[in-house]
Amino acid sequence: MTGFAEPAWDEAARQRVEELFPDRDGHIVDTRELWYWGGGIHCVTNDQPAGS
Repeated sequence: MTGFAEPAWDEAARQRVEELFPDRDGHIVDTRELWYWGGGIHCVTNDQPAGS
């Protein structure tokens, strides 16, 4: 999940995503440098569905 260097916001977002996807662990990644330099982020994951 994209972080914003605001600990309370980042933790609230992580908890919400883990509520929606209880079988997954949420990890905050600070991607502000990507945004600053004009990049973007669509999805960052190392999770693969079972059987892939």
